[in-house]
Amino acid sequence: WISRWSVVQGVHFGALAHIAVYLATPADAKHRKLCLVLALTSLFGLSIVGVCDESENIHLHTFGAVMYFGCYDVFMVLAAIGDHLTGVGARGFGRACRDALAVVACLLVPYVVAGRLKDDVEAWLEWANALVIIA
Repeated sequence: WISRWSVVQGVHFGALAHIAVYLATPADAKHRKLCLVLALTSLFGLSIVGVCDESENIHLHTFGAVMYFGCYDVFMVLAAIGDHLTGVGARGFGRACRDALAVVACLLVPYVVAGRLKDDVEAWLEWANALVIIA
């Protein structure tokens, strides 16, 4: 149970971090509210994944995983596009890395959400997606 609640506590810290980013984003950035909603929704999905194991309820676990990966991938892409259009954020190599990660996230979403791949391929794509989110 400790590990389950540590995931939920991590979600709380993630939500606080995203609220801080929302408050630090210039008010004229049109994408900031949608980004906050997507990030918080994805974190709620992560809390479902952390509390409900695959062996307990595969449907609820899968719903949480799709919510987490799908919403956070869209969040990353929208944030990267919004930052690019407003000229905010990383410069040079940092911006190129962030934009490349956003493209990878766009490419991974259909494969992870579809759930029609072999288990090992799906697991590799899910872990690749998680590493993109961490980066």
